Formats: sequence, structure tokens, C-alpha cells
Amino acid sequence: MNNTVLDILESSFQSYISGQEIADTLNMTRANVWKEIQKLKDLGYEIDSIRNRGYALLSLNGRLSSNKMASHFKKYTPVSLQVYDEVSSTNTLAKEYADANPLNPNALIVADTQSQGRGRRGRSFYSPSQSGIYMSILFTPELSLLDSQLITIGAAVAVRRVLESTLKVESQIKWLNDLYIGNRKICGILTEGDIILESNTYKYLIVGIGLNLFEAQSVPKELTSIYGSVTDTQDYDRNDIVTRIYESFMQILETLPSSRLDLIDEYKSYSNVLGKKVLIVGSEDEIYDAIDIDEHGYLVVQDNHGNQKHLHSGEISIKEL
Repeated sequence: MNNTVLDILESSFQSYISGQEIADTLNMTRANVWKEIQKLKDLGYEIDSIRNRGYALLSLNGRLSSNKMASHFKKYTPVSLQVYDEVSSTNTLAKEYADANPLNPNALIVADTQSQGRGRRGRSFYSPSQSGIYMSILFTPELSLLDSQLITIGAAVAVRRVLESTLKVESQIKWLNDLYIGNRKICGILTEGDIILESNTYKYLIVGIGLNLFEAQSVPKELTSIYGSVTDTQDYDRNDIVTRIYESFMQILETLPSSRLDLIDEYKSYSNVLGKKVLIVGSEDEIYDAIDIDEHGYLVVQDNHGNQKHLHSGEISIKEL
């Protein structure tokens, strides 16, 4: 729906539309249209104007656009697509949408920046403007609760596939939900949701993905040793990357649970944990060998006595010995 001058310009991207037509559509004066155009130019949008032809949006200047994203969807399209300049957290907005739409909790929510982005274990997720992709996918999976790990695993594989196919970048996955290039974290995934106790089924799930696509202008001091980005250029359209990740994930989701073994095998092939010594955070500082990932996505570790554990949650750190 075209509710703003920007919406109208985006819907006719790189084509001219008269100021009078914009004014009539929005029930405003042409003078106010001109003022809105100037505001958009000040924000960095490249807008051309030609007498007797009108205005044309020539470039988004790297900005996110719901209209641009919508034009990229192919097989899979969310019921609700919401794109914001700034939010507290895309996962928070997804939960609010799910609670307000219990009969069909299906949405893709994307933001340029988050003021209260969240990671696992209550940590904050640094979400600077104009450099990352912060998106939440809301849906109701047809999977057993036992297979909940497969959702996060599927999201990690989906992101990695897009980075490899579109940006020609190789990355590795740290169990369960982080992507790395070398020793730098470039992506975090947070899966949240609600269940129906009576039927032991999902009410909805939210997969939040935070991807450090471009180099940030500044990074908090406490993150400098671990924070990384996918590329040091801005030659890629974030709108395109968002839709590719969404479609890649939905394609994986559509094939579960029958494709679980193939998915787990692919996930394991990208692991930067298997074959390493790991420390389970919160344990009594005992070092384990990470030896496998089972059919449910649990990490299989083994101590020095040959005793094995299947970890379905928690956090590990890789030990360099």
C-alpha cells in the first residue's frame, strides 16, 4: 500500500511520476510533495526531477525497502512484510505480531538497526545502521518439539548457502547458532517461540538473524576481538540478500523433517567445532572432545574417560590446546 511519498517513488522505481499524481494519491498539496522530496534527498535518496515528467527514485543509496524486497521474492512470500529504519528488536516485533494474529502468525520483519537487539543467554546484539541485516522470520512449523534444533540448524545453513552462492564467501558454523569467518563472528541466530501445552505443538516460532554484512563504522571496545563482517565493500543490495536468506530458509523448512540427515550432514561439513576440544560454559571446567552432531542437532561430546553427552542447549567455547 502506498501511504507515503517514498512508497510511491519506490513502487515506480527509476520511472518518473508526476508531482500532481503523487499529491492526488496522498491527498496533499504539490508544495507538500516537494517538501517531502527534499526530506528524502537529505536522507540520502537519489531522486531526479524533470519538468513536465515529475520525480524518479534513481537509487536507494543502500537503504532497505519493502517494495524492493517484495520484487525479489520468487517461490516464497511472507504474509506480512514489515521493514523499519529502527526498532527495539525485530524478534520483539515478531512476537507482538504473532500475539495479535494468532490464526496466521506468518511474517518477515526487517530493520536497518536495532536499539535492543538480543542474542542468546540475554546478551545484547550490536546492530549498527547501514551495515547489517537484522531480520526475524515468524512461522508455525509442522515439526515435533524434539526437532526444534533443526530450525536453528536450518537457518544457519540457509545463511551460509547465500553467502557462498551470492557473495562467494566461505564461512563456518559454530554449534549451535553462530557463523564465523576465521575467528571473527559474522552472524548470530536466535530462535524463540511459544508452544501449546495441550497438544504439545508449536503456537509459533521466530528465527531472528543478525548478519554483519558490511564493515561497521565503529565497534564497541568489548567486541573488537570477535566482531567481524562478511565484506569490506558495499557493492551488494541488502534487500536482495534478505530475500535470498528468507527463501533459502523456507526451502529448507519445507523439506523437514524428511531431509534431516542431509541437512545435518551439510551442517557438520561446515562445522568449526567437530574434532576440537571444547569447554561447556557453566560446567566444572572439564574439557571435552566434540565428536559428532546427532540426528536431532545435539552436539555429542566425550570426556577423557570415553563418557559421552548429547548437548541440546547451552554454550561452548573452543579450546586451543
